[in-house]
Amino acid sequence: MNRCIGVILVVPLLLVLAACAPTHHVSLPTKPHSSGSANDAASASAVPSTSAKPIVTTPAVPPKINAPDYLINGTPNVPDANGEWFGEWAFFTDSTKRVWCELSVFSGDGPGANCYIVPGAKGQATYAIPASIQNNCDSQDSIDTDGYGLGLGLDLQGDPANPESGWAGCSTDYFMPPADLAKSKVLPDGATLAVDPFTCTVASGVATCVFNDTYDGKTGTITLGLKVATFSQT
Repeated sequence: MNRCIGVILVVPLLLVLAACAPTHHVSLPTKPHSSGSANDAASASAVPSTSAKPIVTTPAVPPKINAPDYLINGTPNVPDANGEWFGEWAFFTDSTKRVWCELSVFSGDGPGANCYIVPGAKGQATYAIPASIQNNCDSQDSIDTDGYGLGLGLDLQGDPANPESGWAGCSTDYFMPPADLAKSKVLPDGATLAVDPFTCTVASGVATCVFNDTYDGKTGTITLGLKVATFSQT
């Protein structure tokens, strides 16, 4: 009987021990969440941005021009012994110095402005010269023209109904004295020279000059470059 009781007592003990044994679970490790971790920063930087900042371009500011810097002859607004004054301003349209413009204002006469292809660059001009233009330049008549100059105001040749602008002058030393060319500066690209009643602007070696004739209430315009020669009136 003692042997049987021992066996009976052992079995309940094993059941109790089995009930108390811990249960083992297998699970994947969980990464702790941290909003400021290095891993989060690296992940964020690896994601391409979907809202790129727009590129803002600033318009080019035209160079500021002082008219006295382009004065080559005369003393504007300073009367001489006769009570008259004269001023002449001039410029090249770019550093190649192939197109030259001059503006002349007289206190006792009408103003005038001209743009020319310089003598040494006539062979580089590609615009069409009208058949009506006669190359009869003899350095005696100021209205002679050879098709390499345009003018505003005085001494123009072309449409009689269009006296504010037209063909004018010749590509010679008479109309473009070497001494005047030597004193002339380049007007920067995009800049405007204003000498009342004229304004001249250059762009890529091309000059566009406007004459606001307040006396006649008209406006004349000339545009001259190696590839273009046009004039108009409004």
